[in-house]
Amino acid sequence: MVSSKVSSKNDDKWGVIGHRSVVSYLQKNLSNNTVASAYLFTGQEGLGKNTVIEKFLAALMCQSHKDPIQSCQSCAICKQVNGRVHPDVNWLEPEENKSISVAEVRDLRSRLGQTALLNSYAVAVISQTSLLSEAAANALLKIIEEPKGKTIFLLATDKPALLPRTISSRCQVLQFQPVAKKIIFDYLIAQGFTEDKSNQIADLSAGLPGQTIKYSQDGLLFEEVMSEVSQFIDLWELSPGKRVGSIERILADAGRDFAAKSNWLKNHLPIWLGVARDIMLTQNGQSSLVSNSFESGRILNLAKLWSSRQTLSLINKCQQAHINLLTNASPNLVAANVMLSV
Repeated sequence: MVSSKVSSKNDDKWGVIGHRSVVSYLQKNLSNNTVASAYLFTGQEGLGKNTVIEKFLAALMCQSHKDPIQSCQSCAICKQVNGRVHPDVNWLEPEENKSISVAEVRDLRSRLGQTALLNSYAVAVISQTSLLSEAAANALLKIIEEPKGKTIFLLATDKPALLPRTISSRCQVLQFQPVAKKIIFDYLIAQGFTEDKSNQIADLSAGLPGQTIKYSQDGLLFEEVMSEVSQFIDLWELSPGKRVGSIERILADAGRDFAAKSNWLKNHLPIWLGVARDIMLTQNGQSSLVSNSFESGRILNLAKLWSSRQTLSLINKCQQAHINLLTNASPNLVAANVMLSV
């Protein structure tokens, strides 16, 4: 298993934020022509797994660049790969809120069984491998066990525990870890941001390069998230009854129908969970690691007011809320349950 935990600086050739050990490992595979038949990219959403897959895939398929770890980004093949229309690259992505079916995997097997049209690798990319149904996972295992020709599988998941070990054990596992704040800070400085702004974005990104890119490209989104963090902390300065009443009014403003309220809550739960983790970090004497440092004063107040058990209760309720929403539970009841966790 290769881990990105020891990342110390940005990779120069791929422009990836952090994950130097993973990137270096993949580039070495390309340089030495020792590409494995299957790779599994693991780590939470927003770490950059798909970005690294795209960089690796581009270098693998490009036949114009003299450097084997690079892609020219201008030839017809590169344009096809970037546009996801390359005939030998097969992307298998599930529809929203649906699992990957055995029929989809069988179709993938059929496409991989065909001779590569451009005399290159035949590649299968599955970005949410944990969504394979049991039958689909078994079907995929059979393909991985008996790859035909120059076939490569690029699998990614943010929930590796849900993936059968029979699949993960047949892959080169590349484990993505949160990126150090200094790496993100240095990236932002190189993009022209001030030190203060770089610190704010790096803190709020919480080690997730995907969030860094979003916040650096969309200033309005960055300000909205900061406002929503403050709004969540405001709720905890109210009595339990008033907290529930306030969140019900907020959900009513989010939309009248069930789906609008549920989507609002799904989008805000990671923000709530981030605040709860900041409180826990502060209670454990690690306030320098909080992601919402602009609210460090009020986070400190809550850390002093609550016990560690109460903070852990809030964290658990936020995590359970996400699961409940996936089962179509009432957004109002789910939110109220979080509000009453402390």
